[in-house]
Amino acid sequence: MAWTAPQSLALGLGLEAPWPRPGSDFALLFEQAAMALVREMPVLAAAHLIEIIDKRLWRIVHHYVGRMLEQLDLSEVKAVGLDETAAKRGHRYVTVFLDMQRKTKPLPFAVPGRGKATVEAFSAFLAAHQGDTMIYLIGSPVGRLLDQAKST
Repeated sequence: MAWTAPQSLALGLGLEAPWPRPGSDFALLFEQAAMALVREMPVLAAAHLIEIIDKRLWRIVHHYVGRMLEQLDLSEVKAVGLDETAAKRGHRYVTVFLDMQRKTKPLPFAVPGRGKATVEAFSAFLAAHQGDTMIYLIGSPVGRLLDQAKST
């Protein structure tokens, strides 16, 4: 097993190194800095800046996002706005759901695709995070989605 200099130094001195999680090759401070960069720039650009491959950075991101999602409480969400957008017309849609009552960090959910399945995915996500599934949906796709639901 290859050891980095801080790991071998800490082990040689009998010290407990501040590793953030089992299996991580990085110190807690490094992972904090990496997450700060990812909030401000694309993962690939951040990986190049800190000189690691993007796959390793994605592992860090998935770990911390997963931990935060486990703690997410959406019990106060009452009105949700939704919108669909595409990178190119007709290709690769994403649907975003916004908490209309929050002024800061209002995005509780985003999902690839569009249509009825995205609303069902959001409803399941909301239920899994203490949310009330009887909420108000606001947005341009809502009418079309309701028409689709009536026709099925």
